Amino acid sequence: MVGDHMGILGAVVVLFLFFSVSVPRCQSHTAYPAHSNQMEPSLASKAKSVADTMHGHKFIIELARCSLAFGAPSHRLEAQLSTAANVLDIHAEFLLLPNVVFISFFDAEQGAHSSGLHVIKRIGGISLSQLRATHAVYKKVIGSECTPEQGWKALVITQQLKLPYREAARCLIAFLCGAVITVLAFDGSFSDAVAGGIAQGSLAFLNFKMIGSEPIVARIFE
Repeated sequence: MVGDHMGILGAVVVLFLFFSVSVPRCQSHTAYPAHSNQMEPSLASKAKSVADTMHGHKFIIELARCSLAFGAPSHRLEAQLSTAANVLDIHAEFLLLPNVVFISFFDAEQGAHSSGLHVIKRIGGISLSQLRATHAVYKKVIGSECTPEQGWKALVITQQLKLPYREAARCLIAFLCGAVITVLAFDGSFSDAVAGGIAQGSLAFLNFKMIGSEPIVARIFE
């Protein structure tokens, strides 16, 4: 009888030690996946927010570049850039000079300028077709119809589009505009209209052919 009692007591002790050691291990093993599942969404959301911010920076830079190149009104450009930055939740500061835009992106959390200073300088003419396409992309982005990434890619494509008219046709249009303005605005004669048209056409030709290769001509257009 004593041996039976001792055997039963030994079995109880062994079972108690087994459960006391194995149960905490199971609990600690099942706790790790739950912790990792909580960390993965936060890391993914943080990476997504950083990517969205970078795409927003690129969109604002391309918007300023296209606006300068295609002849956007200077008094509207700063308002458009500020509106785009507010809609995209980007802290930025803008300074506009003739043919130059200074953009500084500000990180509100770190309290410092995160991306440095961007200086955008473009000497362009007036291209209403490309300017209309730029404004259409701007309206879609601030209206949440497309993402900033799609917006800046569309603006890059817009800059690569060919103009609807050839350079000869644009010089002819410039000649007619100069002649008409001379007659209507300044009450000029026929010879004055011809001289004004030739001067306007010559400026258009210099703008198309020599502004990129001759620094002196570029300074004149500035």
